[in-house]
Parts: sequence; structure tokens; C-alpha cells
Amino acid sequence: MHRSLIILLIWSAAGAVCAEDVESTKDDTPTPTEVKKPAKDPTALSPRMKQALTEKRAEVVKEPDLPKLPEIKLKGLVKAGETGASAMIEIAGAGIQLARPDSEISVKLADGTSLTLKIKKINADSVEIEVPALKQALTLR
Repeated sequence: MHRSLIILLIWSAAGAVCAEDVESTKDDTPTPTEVKKPAKDPTALSPRMKQALTEKRAEVVKEPDLPKLPEIKLKGLVKAGETGASAMIEIAGAGIQLARPDSEISVKLADGTSLTLKIKKINADSVEIEVPALKQALTLR
């Protein structure tokens, strides 16, 4: 009889504990009465950006027409010897010119302007030329 009484007490105590647990797990947080605002669209333009896009833009000042580079052909290369490497370059309107590293060649163009070509480097298979007035560099092969 003791045994059944102990089991009954344990069972009833377990039931009481479970009932307390159920009551304590109830959600006590209040429900929101206000409706949340939708999130702001990150792709929407701000008023400042709209104004910047619709303003009249200043006219772009066009750079003056720069002279066009004449046709240049590599006619021959001489490997380094006593005087260093050199190359024969044919420039349209100026004929064949001898070029050495760090030398400058001045070319008179058809429109009357002149252009300076700076020979930067002469390799076994190419010549590197810089045209400072046009801010260009080219390699002849």
C-alpha cells in the first residue's frame, strides 16, 4: 500500500509541476497596437539626387583638335654594337629616319604643324616611341 501511495503522490506532484510550467510559458508580451511602417526602398532617389539629375549641366568644353599621328613603319633594326641599338623608321611625309634610344625626331605634318617623337627604347624586335604632344606611346614591331 505504501508503494501505491508513493506512486500516487509522485504522479500528482508531477501533474502540479506540469500545470505550473504551462502557466508560466504563456506569452506575457503585449500585442502591438500600431502597424509598422514598410521599410524604405533603398533604390528610391532622394530629393537631392533628383535635383542633381534634372539640373541643366554646363556645356563641356571641347579640347582643341590635336594633330593626327602620321603613318610610321619600322624598316630595320640594328642590334647593339659600339654605338648602341638603332632603328630605321619610315615616317609619312618625312621619309626614312635613323632612330637611337633617347633621341628625338621632329616631323613636319601636312597641315604645317610639327610633332616631336621621342624614342624611348629599342629592343631586339621592337621600338618604343612616345609622342608627348598627343600623350600617346606606341610600339613598332
